[in-house]
Formats: sequence, structure tokens, C-alpha cells
Amino acid sequence: FYLALALIVAAAGELRAQGFLISDTTRRDMVFDFAGNNLYISTSTGLIKTFNLSTLAFSRSYNLGGSVWGIDIARDDSFILAAQGSVGISQGSFQRVNLATGAIRNINYTREFGEGGAWDVAIASNGLAFVTTEYQGSGWTPLRQIDLASNAITIRNDAPDGELSAPTQIHRSVTGKRLFFMEGNISSGPVFT
Repeated sequence: FYLALALIVAAAGELRAQGFLISDTTRRDMVFDFAGNNLYISTSTGLIKTFNLSTLAFSRSYNLGGSVWGIDIARDDSFILAAQGSVGISQGSFQRVNLATGAIRNINYTREFGEGGAWDVAIASNGLAFVTTEYQGSGWTPLRQIDLASNAITIRNDAPDGELSAPTQIHRSVTGKRLFFMEGNISSGPVFT
């Protein structure tokens, strides 16, 4: 009996999760690549940092400038789409980062009244990315989509209330066939898929 109990206790001890701290006080969002090699982390200092899961160390960084919020990665691990929080006088932008070359392409949108910078992104399985923005204060912003073949950005009119209470988070399923929207800054806390 005691030998069996000792073996069970030893086996249970081996099942404990192995963890470590990735130290970065400027982190905002993160996404694992689909190959399982890297964790990408967006920062308030405008960087997307690559954390290599084999070496447990940071490797390449991509400098987007400004302040980066939400990020998502293409299913083929070829690019990251990032929400740029910094804005110009009349425009904001989402940024597409080619992971092989480091090239950064701005996908600009014209800001609506009171609208601020980009907030979150999710790449769906149908060739579209859904994107949200912040409001400067408390208010509503449009839901937009980016056609990833052309990088054309358009406003969608099919959000449950027509617009979103900003800022709205988007969470993607593993397959990209379902997106879960969590509206923020509103006491009723609307969610939809």
C-alpha cells in the first residue's frame, strides 16, 4: 500500500505545469503562431516582440512606432495584423507586418466623430479581418473589416446595435470560423458572435 501511495504522489508531482515569467512591463496583447514556434507580444512602445518558445528568449522585434494594442496572425504565419493606437489628425491605422521581410504596411481609416486609435483585430477564416477602435471618451464606434487580399477597409453595418460601444475586444476561435465580440465601457456588457 505505501509503495503504491508513494508512486502516486511521485507521479502527481511530475504532472505539475512548468512555468516561467516573460518579463515585459509594456506588453499589451499576444498571439501564438500556428506552427507553435513563437509567441508575439505587442507593446505600448510600438514594438511587436518575438518570443522563441524553444530558446525561451526574445528574438526579432518589429518597430511599428506609436503604441500597439491588439494583434492577430495569419493562419500561414506570414504576417501579423496590428491595431495602432496612435492617430493622425483625421486618420488612424491598422498595420500589416510581413514576418519574413519585416515590411510594415499601413491600412488607414478615416476617423468618425470622437473616434480614436485602433484597438483590436481578429483574422477570420474567410479572408477578412474584423477590427475595432477606441472612442475618445465614452461613445460608439463602427465595426470595420479589412479584405486581406486587397487591404481595403470598409465599415460594416451588421453589428447588433449598428455600432459598437468602444473599446470592443474580439476573440477568434482556433479555426477562425467564429469571432466573439465583447463590447466595453457599457454597464450591460453586450457580447455577440
